[in-house]
Amino acid sequence: TLESLLRSGNFSVVMGWTGCTTELMAKRLEKAASIGRSLGILFRLETQPVTASGVGLRLRLEADAVGRAVYLLDEQGNSLSGTAPV
Repeated sequence: TLESLLRSGNFSVVMGWTGCTTELMAKRLEKAASIGRSLGILFRLETQPVTASGVGLRLRLEADAVGRAVYLLDEQGNSLSGTAPV
């Protein structure tokens, strides 16, 4: 599982798609990453509900015919910055 990969200490970075929408699961993944000294990068669909979390950094990526943009978000999912074109 994603949690066991983070906890193992065998990987510097673990990336995955997760259906995790509960604060409890987010805290378990955060703790596993801390124990394994790993960086966890989680992807989720924008259609999943935005819930408050203790995640250290959240980014929203957007792309359209004009270009791409990255937004820095707070724990509630609110934008902290303007767009950063990429």
